[in-house]
Amino acid sequence: MSKNEPSKAEQEKLLGPIRILQGHQKAVRDIAYSEKHKAIISCGFDFEVYVWNPYVEAKIQKLTGHESPLVGVKVQPALNSFITADSKGMIKVWSILDYSCIQTFYMNETTCTCICAVPKHRRLICGSYGFKAFEYKRPY
Repeated sequence: MSKNEPSKAEQEKLLGPIRILQGHQKAVRDIAYSEKHKAIISCGFDFEVYVWNPYVEAKIQKLTGHESPLVGVKVQPALNSFITADSKGMIKVWSILDYSCIQTFYMNETTCTCICAVPKHRRLICGSYGFKAFEYKRPY
């Protein structure tokens, strides 16, 4: 080991967590961050969405309304919103300012395994065995 390399103990300190956020009862599946709003949004297998302040170890808000495990979350900072989707195809658009649900829509007759947001065109692309594109409302 050279003089410039950190020791194993120093490496473990550097790689250890600086903060632990706890709240989900089941595994987390996706995380999104809004630099503009200084918020972390997480979702997972417990059907709930959590909004976190990245500077403290406490959640800001717990959002309910999904009826199956969540597959993704995407932040739309310019629109002051974020989008969540669950495995049965329920999609929700939320205000990042007051955490209210702005819009709910459903993918009919299919499941959802992943999502991709296109904020410029207010489109959400949901993947499963193929792709479906949806338009969501501008949250004003």
